[in-house]
Parts: sequence; structure tokens; C-alpha cells
Amino acid sequence: MKYSSSDWIFGMAFFIFFTPLKRRFFWKKLLLFFSIIFSSFFFSCQHIIPESLFCTCNNDSFVYEWVVIGAGVGGIVAIGKLIDMGFNLKSIAWVDQHFSVGRLGEFYGLVPANVMNGKFYTILNNQKSFRDVHSNALNHLGSLPKNDFSPLNEVIAPLQEITNDFMQRVNAFKGTVVSMHFYGNRWHIFFDNGDCIIAKSVILATGSKPRELEYPASTVIPLDYALNKNLLKELVKPDDTVAVVGGSHSAILVLMFLNELPVKKIINFYLSPIVYAFDEEGNRDNPMGIKGIAAQWARKYLNGENNAPKILRIFNSANNREKYLSSCDKIIYAVGFIPRHIPTISINNEEFDESQLSFDPQSGTIGPRLFGIGIAFPDFTIEGPGIMIYKIGIEDFIEYINERMAFWCRCHEMLSEDMPNSSIKKIADRCVVM
Repeated sequence: MKYSSSDWIFGMAFFIFFTPLKRRFFWKKLLLFFSIIFSSFFFSCQHIIPESLFCTCNNDSFVYEWVVIGAGVGGIVAIGKLIDMGFNLKSIAWVDQHFSVGRLGEFYGLVPANVMNGKFYTILNNQKSFRDVHSNALNHLGSLPKNDFSPLNEVIAPLQEITNDFMQRVNAFKGTVVSMHFYGNRWHIFFDNGDCIIAKSVILATGSKPRELEYPASTVIPLDYALNKNLLKELVKPDDTVAVVGGSHSAILVLMFLNELPVKKIINFYLSPIVYAFDEEGNRDNPMGIKGIAAQWARKYLNGENNAPKILRIFNSANNREKYLSSCDKIIYAVGFIPRHIPTISINNEEFDESQLSFDPQSGTIGPRLFGIGIAFPDFTIEGPGIMIYKIGIEDFIEYINERMAFWCRCHEMLSEDMPNSSIKKIADRCVVM
């Protein structure tokens, strides 16, 4: 049986109070008893007492109108929208650990884009807040051949210049948010270094990470590294047999990169045949299909006559895994992405874990004046019988926030006046219905 600190403290108090002592020690004993009882109450009730009593905020008297957590593509789009709507820039806070365009900027710069240069340029240049930065990198993107698919570095560079400009205009905080607590009709946001800020409304743009499985293999190469040709080159050897699990866009890119490297063999475990977004005449074929350079390479090397003799593509069945995985020295999972861990969240002293939080994609709401955007909180469309297509491109994020921002602002204003906590849930529920 395990005992908590409060159990031990109450035990000490019981022992002290009921142990016979001389009368002259009675008042000292009584004082010690109540001191111990108070200490136990203090420690056992810290989860009830608002956390702001135990930390120092940057500015106790200032409440930000909006806080955006995350500086990947979704976070940049959210800050840009707030700027375009004319909010006081000093009332906006932006939080990220690096401010380097998220996972996209950190790992995927050498990945060929699946959107043409001309379309990327139009998407970015159409946003007033982006255009007003006068980014040299954006001008360079506009000068590239419009129908080419360039490496994502050509898009990351203007997004980084836009980020740097926005950081100078709003209140940028470098750090990691570990918990968020809604009480007193405000969000209290706590950092890993103990600091905290207070806000009326919060937008989470916390991004995603590659999903991994647990197949038996000696060494796992993370997908982030596998999609960087320079890193991947350092992680494989000429006598390696490499397993690639997956059959979508990321998997095809990994196969393409590995095929250019001196490895012995590549075994691709897939569940579905390759599907293309466009047919060979350029007509739209399947919205879930691969496109761009990945599609061009797959048509040439994987369909019809196999011009990539190092690659063996097999159906991902239990029997095939048992037969082939034992011969693989390395394995790469290209099986999609899952949301990154989000901060611990409590609402009026009730704590919620990630499985209990309910994101409503129609309204973009997660909780009272708590909204989500980006690949972790995507919109979707239904195309065909039961085919759900997640909308996770930069153009999708811009469309998403344009459609929802007026509603978010209504919720922001509805809950901005001081009110009893008992009224907050009732009004928040009204904000969840568009």
C-alpha cells in the first residue's frame, strides 16, 4: 500500500496530538498540530487552488486579446489573419519554441513540393499581411517557372521572412507551453520555465508528427530524416536492406530518395495500389492520389515495367512481414501523421486529457474561446461514398480561418465581459454551434 504526503502528515499530527505530554507543553503541541494540518491542506489542495497563485506572470495587469500557440504554417496563417482584421498588435501574443516554420522548416526543405511554384506564389501574395512584408524570398518564388515543382525550401524561405516580420510586430515568446487553465473567465498559459501569460482567447496551431508502428526491425529511421536526402544518405549503408512501410505521397518520396542511394535492396510494404491525383493527360482523377514529382517518378519507375530493380513492392500482410522483415536492416514508417502532444488543459478546475477534448471542425472550437487550426485540427470534405479528404495545405488553412474567424470573434466578444463561472459553460456551448 502506498501513502501520499498528506497521509503521512495527518499521521504525524494524530501521533503528536494524542501522545501524552505534560500540561505545560499543551499549547505548543496544539500549535504544532494545527501547523501540520494547515500544511497538509496546502499540499493536498494545490490542484484546487488556481495555479496563478504559485507562479509569477510576465505582467499580472495585462490580458492579451489573442494568443496563438505554434509557428508552423497554421500559426503563421492565424497571426496573419489577426493582423489583417486590425486587432491591436500589442494585444496579440505568439508562442513557439523556435519560430522556424515548424516541422516543415526544420526537416522538409528538400522535399519536392506537390504544388506548382505559380500557385504557391499566388496563395501567399493574396494575403495582405504576407504581401505587406515585402519579402525578397516571396519575390524570388514569383520569378521561378510557374509550372515547375520546386523543393519546399522555396516556400519555406518567404514563410520564414514573414515569421520574422510578424515577430517584430506582435509579442513573441520563445518557449514551450506545458499547461493552460481557464478560470476567472481567462486563459492562464504556463511555460516550461514557470512564466505565464493571460489571454481572453487562444488559437492552438500545435502541428503534427509522423506516425510510427512497432514492427520488428533492427533500426528505425524517422520519417523526418528519411525525407531529407542529405540526412538519409548518412543513415544507410551500401549493404543495407531497407523496409519502407506505406504507399502514399511520403512513402513514394522515400522510395525515390533511397533508389538514388547505394543500398542493396528496398522492400516496400503497401496496403493499397498507387493512386494518382491526375491522369496522364492532366485531368483530375482522384483527390486522394499522389501528385507532382512523386507522381511523375512513380509512373516511370513503379508502374508497368519496373525500372527500379532494387525495389520490391509487396502487400503488407502478416505473412509477408514475417517472411521479409527479418532480412531488413533498417525500417522507415511512412504511414501518415498524428497530432503532436498539446498542453495540459483544465477548465474551471476540471482537467482534460487529449482524448477527452472534442474538436469541432465545423466551428474550429475546442473549448471556451479555445480554437484550433492547422494539420492537427484540419477541415475535411467528403468526396464520393465515404471518402473523407483532409484539407491540410496552406491554401486550405487560409480558407479555413477565413470561414471561421468571424464566428471566433463573436465567441471572443460574448465571453469577454466579466461573468460568473456558472455562466461560462452555457455561453461557450452556444459558441460551439455555428
